[in-house]
Amino acid sequence: MRDTIDKPKPIRLWSCQHLHTARRPAGRPDTEPVLPGQALTARMALEGFTTQAAEAAGLAGRGGRLAPGYAADLVAFGLDPLTAGPDEFAESPVLLTVVDGEVVHRADAPVSP
Repeated sequence: MRDTIDKPKPIRLWSCQHLHTARRPAGRPDTEPVLPGQALTARMALEGFTTQAAEAAGLAGRGGRLAPGYAADLVAFGLDPLTAGPDEFAESPVLLTVVDGEVVHRADAPVSP
């Protein structure tokens, strides 16, 4: 088990995903997108936080995806990051966070679909 000092809290990486897909701050549709031609698709942004991040960290084959033999780290959101709009997903609740196979966050009540 990790020390309390680095025990993660529910993450807000999905706000970062919003910046990569919408190219503007979440919840600010009136703000002009910055370099919209450089926007990523939702799938590209998700892969950047999972499989591609693991590869960049030298953890390919051990992390970045849910598979037997891989690190048991995951975050379950209340919305699908591939189908929800960027602003909607930026407000998505975190239902569950698991680090090293240990549940470190669980929402009090399930979110309705």
